[in-house]
Amino acid sequence: MQHATQVALLNKVLALAERGASDGAEQPSSLPVSVYLDEARYRRERDEVLLREPVLVARSGEIPKGAFLTRELMVPLLLTRDEQGRLRAFLNVCKHRGTQLVGEASGRNRDGRICRTGSAAAGRRWRGYGRRCAGPGS
Repeated sequence: MQHATQVALLNKVLALAERGASDGAEQPSSLPVSVYLDEARYRRERDEVLLREPVLVARSGEIPKGAFLTRELMVPLLLTRDEQGRLRAFLNVCKHRGTQLVGEASGRNRDGRICRTGSAAAGRRWRGYGRRCAGPGS
């Protein structure tokens, strides 16, 4: 957002607050239920808005050093912060089998996560920062 736009919006909000007014609708409005159930509309909104713009997944403070957090936001996400404080985001999907890597909502990072399909036999293990630490091709 441009600085001039920010200033104009702040001035507008301050003026409304001084008057005890709002620029919202006078009456509540509603949409038909069909709008919320329309698959074509959902796909269009997802493609034209949600996949093109940054989307808040978590607050930085929710992921302390050495921890992880998982989210489902159109795709399964795995957010990790290493011991040095670097934040990384990955698809929460095993590159080998395409299954979920981490089932817990949050916790402490630990090296050697194993693909949940039982690929421990194949030796596929992943570090908390996304690099394979054991297995073919590591």
